[in-house]
Amino acid sequence: MADIVIPDPISGSPGELINRLFIALAPSVHAESVAVVRLGAELGLSIPRPWDPDRYLQQVRRTAQTLLETGVSESFVVRSVRDSATRAFRPADFAAVDENRAALRAQLERVLADESAFAEYRAEVVDKSAAGRNQTDEQVKAQILKLLGSSFVEPVRADEVTRDWADEESWRKACRLYLSEEDIEEWEQRADYMRRRSAD
Repeated sequence: MADIVIPDPISGSPGELINRLFIALAPSVHAESVAVVRLGAELGLSIPRPWDPDRYLQQVRRTAQTLLETGVSESFVVRSVRDSATRAFRPADFAAVDENRAALRAQLERVLADESAFAEYRAEVVDKSAAGRNQTDEQVKAQILKLLGSSFVEPVRADEVTRDWADEESWRKACRLYLSEEDIEEWEQRADYMRRRSAD
């Protein structure tokens, strides 16, 4: 991930916390951390395909901006996204992931080996879409073979575990630097002071 730059002191200006949020998120987004996909799901975002980190960050910014336009405070929005991201960066239960992948792998292998299992799979999964109904059995089986050769069903690798823990540590470091509770509270106090001064 990119080096984290020491932020400027808190000023209390509008948009400052939002900018800090995006500076904190950007390294993980550009590194294609799996946690940002989990965060996107929690925020109701559509994940760009192919992956486009700038489009992803624009979606997060639009989500935050929409909340601000409803009158929600900037500090509330930033806390909410920060806490959602912290949940998303929490390392996965890899034992459960491994178990789920093994079950899916076994199911797909059974579908290929048994004609009745294939017919059931085709009826319940493939033929429910118009595109699926237009596929031949050979095309469906080719797709299953492709899936069996992908990372979606392979056993969890040691580097996946290592990366998940590293991603979480990088995010926590960014939060301490940019989005600590102390920083957000200081922003609230300074923003409130600036509002009162402008009202006088």
